[in-house]
Amino acid sequence: MTAIVTNMPAGFAGEVTRSDGAVVVSLQLAADLAHGSPVKITSGRAAAIESGDTAAVFYGVLTRSAPSVSDSSTGNADTAYVQSILRKGFVNIACKQGTPAIGGAVYVRVTADTGKLVGDFETAADSGKCVAITGATWATAGKDSNNIAEAFFG
Repeated sequence: MTAIVTNMPAGFAGEVTRSDGAVVVSLQLAADLAHGSPVKITSGRAAAIESGDTAAVFYGVLTRSAPSVSDSSTGNADTAYVQSILRKGFVNIACKQGTPAIGGAVYVRVTADTGKLVGDFETAADSGKCVAITGATWATAGKDSNNIAEAFFG
């Protein structure tokens, strides 16, 4: 009998993984963003989390819905079209720092550091440079080779 010794890829950042019970809203973007990015609302549009933001401004995660339109040069979600934002449910996101544990808190970086960008999802507070998202937990133990892991936002 053959044993599989590697993990399958988890999918893509921004991919809704369990559609039953998911709450997804449509909004225009303030600027092009990568799928799977955390967003806040600025002037009625979804915008990137910025340096110094608090957890209270977190609105949702930019999803990779089908059909969706991406900027052909970057692959990011395009501001010219309405995009889907997950408010509640399960979604794949890139965990840039740490190893997710089922039920562990999901953090978003709000202060840049060497090799760590504002808006990155992480598993720890990193001396206050990241904020915990209320009601968000990791839904998988570990992440794939592309740093993709499933999280629940509720």
